Amino acid sequence: MLGGELRRHTLADLIDRFMNGYQGKDQSLPARMTWWKEQYGDRALSDFSDDTLRDGLARLTEGTAKQGGNTVTETDRKLSPATLNRYKTAIGTLYKTAIDAGWYGININPAAGIKQRKENNSRFGRCLEDNERDRLLEACDQSST
Repeated sequence: MLGGELRRHTLADLIDRFMNGYQGKDQSLPARMTWWKEQYGDRALSDFSDDTLRDGLARLTEGTAKQGGNTVTETDRKLSPATLNRYKTAIGTLYKTAIDAGWYGININPAAGIKQRKENNSRFGRCLEDNERDRLLEACDQSST
C-alpha cells in the first residue's frame, strides 16, 4: 500500500519532516524549502514529478533576485544559474534523504534526471554592480584603516 502513502502525504509533509531534523550548515536551505512548500506544498507526493520540478525551476527563472542582509530588497537581476542549481539541489537532497530513510514509500528522486545549469566559473568572478561599487567606495571612505 505504498502508493497510498504517496497519495496521502504532500510535499509540505515531506519538507516539514526533513526540516524538523535538519542540522546542516547551509543557512539558506530553509528559505529554498519554504519557496518549494509555498509553490507546491499542497501537491500529493504521487503528483510531484520531474515535470513539476522543471515547472518550478521555470518559475524561478522568470523571477528576480533579492539582495541584502538585514533589509532585503528586490532587484531587476534574474536568478543566477548557480542559484537555480541550489533550488534543484534542495529538492534532490530532500528526496535522497526520504529514499534513504524509507519515508512514505518514496523510491524515485525527481531531481535525478535534471541536469545542473552551467555556472559562471570565471577565474575573475563577477563585476560589481554600480550600486555595489558605490557602497564599497563609501565604506572605504568611512573606514579609519
